[in-house]
Amino acid sequence: MNKLLVAIALVVASHVAVLSQTAEEYKVYDAVIQNMFSGKSEGVDTGKLPELLVIREGLRSETTFKRFLDDGATSVNEITKIMDIQLDTYEDFRSNTKTGGRLSRSFAAGLMYVIVPNEKISSFFEGPSDGAQIENGWQAYYKEYPTSGGYISFSHVGFNKANDEAIVYFQHSCGSLCASGYYLVLNKQKTTWRVKNRRMLWIS
Repeated sequence: MNKLLVAIALVVASHVAVLSQTAEEYKVYDAVIQNMFSGKSEGVDTGKLPELLVIREGLRSETTFKRFLDDGATSVNEITKIMDIQLDTYEDFRSNTKTGGRLSRSFAAGLMYVIVPNEKISSFFEGPSDGAQIENGWQAYYKEYPTSGGYISFSHVGFNKANDEAIVYFQHSCGSLCASGYYLVLNKQKTTWRVKNRRMLWIS
């Protein structure tokens, strides 16, 4: 009986640890949203959140941004210097982003948002990959989400061992020639995550 109780306790403890890490990731996502829509330089809008923020359900994997992070770097130490992060933050980020994943409704209370499945986002742009089809796709998208200003995507978050530094990839898509990708580095001040720096990796 005691062995059974110990086993149950270990399972519960493991589950709590997973939930805690997930909750911390959403705190990072919330901080990124506030930063990117703050109206400051290199932000993605005119100074405020859209009436309805559309968040793509699927997490971006390493293949989306790897070549931008490594561009011109000759070693891991050089990469961490360029990104201005600790080595363990970088290693956790790379490990976490080898695969994608899905988001849940765990963003900040009071934020008007909807999480849209990858399949639905993709359905707007099915057909030939030409300019006309893409334009038609965006027209269909904005017909369904007229006050969204496009949609945003995230990767998993990488944390250092002290859990006071984080890095995440963020993408904003709003039209056929209206999209950009960033990585953002954050520091934790007491219980609050704040963006330390951000770098635009690409724009179209």
